[in-house]
Amino acid sequence: MDDEAAASREGWNLFRADGSQLASSFWDIEREDEQDPAVFQDDTEALKHVMQQADAGSELHCRALGLYMTIAD
Repeated sequence: MDDEAAASREGWNLFRADGSQLASSFWDIEREDEQDPAVFQDDTEALKHVMQQADAGSELHCRALGLYMTIAD
């Protein structure tokens, strides 16, 4: 099973957050806004979910946290 598809089914995913002249682009964990109804109230709730699942030992969520806030360029 593809990590992106599995994350999407849970209502979240990694998205590239565009940088600026002063900062590089980075990977951010956000809710899937296209789902109706949305699984999470906002991006913070999605991030909390990923952190909780990683803390419980989920490999998918640990991989996501490994990429979270890293440079995406």
